Order: sequence, then structure tokens, then C-alpha cells
Amino acid sequence: MCKVEGCEGKVFAKGYCNKHYKQMYKYGEIRDTRIPNKYVFKDDYIELHIASKGEAYIVLIDKDDYDLVKKYSWSIKENYVYNSTVGLFDDYVTHFTNEKISYSKKLLNGDKNPNYNPIKRNNAKLLQNTLYGKFGMNPDRKSVYRCYDFNEECWKNDNIKENAYKKAEYIYPIIASAITSYARQYVLSIIDSLDYNQFIYMDTDSIHFIENDKNNLETLIKRGLINGSELGKFDHENSTNCSIYLAPKKYAFINLETNELEIKCAGLPDGAKKKISTIDQFYYGYITNDKLQKRYCKGGIDLIEVQYRILSPKDSVYENLQYAQI
Repeated sequence: MCKVEGCEGKVFAKGYCNKHYKQMYKYGEIRDTRIPNKYVFKDDYIELHIASKGEAYIVLIDKDDYDLVKKYSWSIKENYVYNSTVGLFDDYVTHFTNEKISYSKKLLNGDKNPNYNPIKRNNAKLLQNTLYGKFGMNPDRKSVYRCYDFNEECWKNDNIKENAYKKAEYIYPIIASAITSYARQYVLSIIDSLDYNQFIYMDTDSIHFIENDKNNLETLIKRGLINGSELGKFDHENSTNCSIYLAPKKYAFINLETNELEIKCAGLPDGAKKKISTIDQFYYGYITNDKLQKRYCKGGIDLIEVQYRILSPKDSVYENLQYAQI
């Protein structure tokens, strides 16, 4: 057997298999050791040790992801090294955070804000969000030109024009990736500090949990984590005694303060949400024809009604979709 650790190839020469002997002959070193992945458990995370192309790498993963990660064998295809800095966007973020607060419905002390302006507030919020979104865009952009063919009387995509494909500027995915990773780790660290058995659901910027005698909400308040106007803090938005969770970004609950049904369902139009009067009507397989979809047609653009269905995790994404015909 080959003397390279982890290799079970038959010996070809000098204790190496044919592949590793050729590597030693050509490069003077082993380029691919194929050492199995190794997991080292720490207090708050797991180190995934990967040996690839003669180099050793350590990748940090969340404990919650271990069962998923361990199903696969990992190697490093390519890696990048980036310079780091502190406070790169401080001025930008601070400016629009203050602007968002100054036009919010309530002041920091809870009083009604006489300068409340929802348009300016949303504008500041959008400019904050698009800073992240811009860096996370696909740098390979495609320009599509639509033109009307009067001979065939139909609209056509003409993307054969010069520079139809171009490299977008000012895009740096590593920044968006770092923000996403940090935010996720931050939310998970807060969940770990609560009674995990009472945890229900999390999103990028929210936590849903059952309040019990362990006083999870009180714990967050004492730690100073409840402040809807401060970056990195949470806002106590809703309480409920009746809710249903179908899938990520698909849930409904009765708001205790207003006693009204609130539905959060990605892709489900507001008009369709208003037709759901009781929480029992929110379920896998719910179908509505109130979704409007853009279609190009003679003379411009049409909005047509198409079918929307809340899919279960076992449903095929394509199998259950039906589209109206023009």
C-alpha cells in the first residue's frame, strides 16, 4: 500500500503508488495527500481540518451545521487572501442610521416623533441595505435589449449586441459574505444563551421563541439587547399565543396586541393574504390565483394572474406550478 497517509493505492515504486510516485518525480513533493477530513470540537464552534494539494487548511463551522457538513468529503479547490480593515463603512452606516432614527415614528425615548416621515425613513433603510446588496451581486452582468419585430409582430430579446456581457464594477462578494456570516453567528450565539428547548424559528435578523418560566425575553432585556433603534439590537415586535410555521419565511400568527392574523409568506401577494381570515386556512397546498406576473406582449408589458401554491418540503418546485397562458 502507498506510504502516503490516507492513500490505499498499490505500491508502484519507492513505496509510492503510481500517482504519488509521478508527483514526487515531477514536483519533488506530494501535491494531493487525500487525508480524510478531521473535526476538532471547540466550546462554541468546530474546526474542520482539510488537507488539500499538500497544504493544511482550517475552516470554522457552526456546531448546528455539523450533521450536514460531515456527510461530505471536503477539499479546497481555490482560496483567496484578503486584506482587512476596521471601520471602512462607519461614516456611511452612521449617517443613514441617524437619518432613519430621525424620521422614525417614535423617538428613542418612546415619544411620538413630530418629524416622522415614512418616505425618508424607508429611503435611509434602503440605502443601508443596498450597500450590502451591491457587494453581493454577481459580477458577471448581462445586458438584454428588447426590441419589437414588426414583421413577426412580437417582442424579441436581442442580446447579441456589443458588450452585452460585461464585468460589473464596485462588487466585492467577500464583504457580503463576511456580513452574512457574522450576522448568522451573532444570532446563533444569542439563541445559545437562551433556553434552546423553547426556540422555534430564526431568520437573518429575528428570533422566535416560547416564553416560559425561564423568562427568555427578560434575559434579553437585562442584557441590553432589546432596542429597536440601535444597530445590533432587537426590537420586541410581536407576541402571540397561536402560530404556525410551514417553512423558512412562511409562517403566520395571531398578534396578541391587535388580535389580528399576520402572515409572513415569501411570494404570496398582499391581496391573497387578506383573503385568509383564519390561521387554519394557512397550510401546505394553499392555492391562490391572485399573484400577478409580468409578461411581455405586443405593445409593452402585461400583468396576468398566475397560480401560487404554498409548497411542502416534499413537493417538487416545478411539478406543482401552473402558469396562465397569454
